[in-house]
Amino acid sequence: MKSISKLNIGLEDRTIKRVNKLKTRDAYRYFLTNLAYPQDEKLATKYKVSKSLKLIENKLPEIKDIIRSIKKYIPHIWDQNAITAVYLLLGKTYSNLETILSLAKGGHNLEIVEIARAAHESLDLAFLFLEDGQEKRLENWYKGKIINNKKARELLHRIINTEKNSKVNLPIYDTKTDIYGIYSLYTHSSYSALLDSVDVFHEDFDYDRIAGMHYTLRYFDAIIINLVTSLLLELKNVYVKLKNLEKIQEIDNLLNILGNHKATPEEIKEIFDKYNK
Repeated sequence: MKSISKLNIGLEDRTIKRVNKLKTRDAYRYFLTNLAYPQDEKLATKYKVSKSLKLIENKLPEIKDIIRSIKKYIPHIWDQNAITAVYLLLGKTYSNLETILSLAKGGHNLEIVEIARAAHESLDLAFLFLEDGQEKRLENWYKGKIINNKKARELLHRIINTEKNSKVNLPIYDTKTDIYGIYSLYTHSSYSALLDSVDVFHEDFDYDRIAGMHYTLRYFDAIIINLVTSLLLELKNVYVKLKNLEKIQEIDNLLNILGNHKATPEEIKEIFDKYNK
């Protein structure tokens, strides 16, 4: 399966526009006449981030309990089967989420995106290992081998597009590939991503996290809420396989509370591009 990613279309032009905007020095000149503005804006943005975090933080114990409930299906943590692998991967994703929430409070936007990508790869592996016919890949994983994320994307595409109720061919593989492509700009330190780390007021690297706090809030739904939703959806998939209706209902309640927000690559890209013009 060959992905036709639209990620790089216009990327160079958008990057040039961002640099040209920086060269106008408009933000720097504004700072010279309003010296307190950058820090005041950072504090105001930090307050908004904190409010957005509160809903997730209040639900973390419930999410953790739902994950830990999987343990009762595992006699020993060293058992090398699918459910043990899934349990470890979901635990790792939860740990990633906790780290992301801590980083969000300090405006560490670049690090948040990198960790979010790793968390999504863990969720994709969990999905893969629960499906039939993955015994060899699971065996290789337990031997320490790396399983290419492409395999999970291909399988998800096939499953969704072969369901009885599926009337159209949904571009699941391309969609997930585009999302990972966006994350890769940050993972591989592309110049376009590192422009997020420029403090436009002081014309320096963003050591004070003024830009970082701004982008943490700007990308909050696309990165943080999207990860929480993806974690809950995979948990729901697990409990569907385990036929545990009670846990499925608990997860549905959490999804409703969090708005069940699942960002598309277009939505994520739009958020990333909005302030890069």
